Amino acid sequence: MDPLRNFQPTGLTRNSGPAARSSEEETEEAPRDRFWDSPVLGEEMSLEEETAEGDRQEDELRQKYPEWPGGQPLLEKCHQRLTRFCTRSDVRYRFAALDTSRPLASSCANGMVFFSRGLLEHLTFDQVCYFVAHEIAHTELRHYATRMRRRSELQQAVPAAAGTALRMRLDQTAVVAVRHQEEFEADHQAALWLDLELAQQSLNALAALCQKLSPETLTMPSHPSFPERISRVKTGPPELLAYCYTLLS
Repeated sequence: MDPLRNFQPTGLTRNSGPAARSSEEETEEAPRDRFWDSPVLGEEMSLEEETAEGDRQEDELRQKYPEWPGGQPLLEKCHQRLTRFCTRSDVRYRFAALDTSRPLASSCANGMVFFSRGLLEHLTFDQVCYFVAHEIAHTELRHYATRMRRRSELQQAVPAAAGTALRMRLDQTAVVAVRHQEEFEADHQAALWLDLELAQQSLNALAALCQKLSPETLTMPSHPSFPERISRVKTGPPELLAYCYTLLS
């Protein structure tokens, strides 16, 4: 779950391709994820690049939404509970609440983590802690920095001639597969840190909240469906190449 995004590649909609769904992090009002535009394939971000990109992500979100001071005590309490899992010496985690009724969460690559008023007001403390752990896991695992490399490796592993419709289809599916894999990994890591049953309960609660407050977010392509996320919390993430072929079938 990196910063809120509003871009969706042509062809990847609910009825035209791989599992085209999302969760609390997706909204049409959100900043664009530059991962899709980058001309460089196969490269992993340096720590300096990762921090700079995180600063851009943070600035974009702060320009989009005002802060909600009322959520700060809850987020700080969650941070205190989870600080032992924050092992990256190059990252200083910071937390802020955004004043929007949409159920949103976003981790920036520089250690900044945002949660919306809509999410904080409707979930229990333990459930919020689970999603804070999920956001921390994204940063601990360097998902944004490694995303381009993982996508490129997956594209190279899937055979298809350049310029063909099949190649375009495979490349789009590789983008989705990597993004889904990040969510599976963050879900599972947060569950290992806290509690497997809490993870499933929290995902169920968030699914219901999104359905109630922003059902349109459930049709975006960059996240797997909630039922699949819930089912994989205990089993762990799938093998990436196999999952990519699953999305194609």
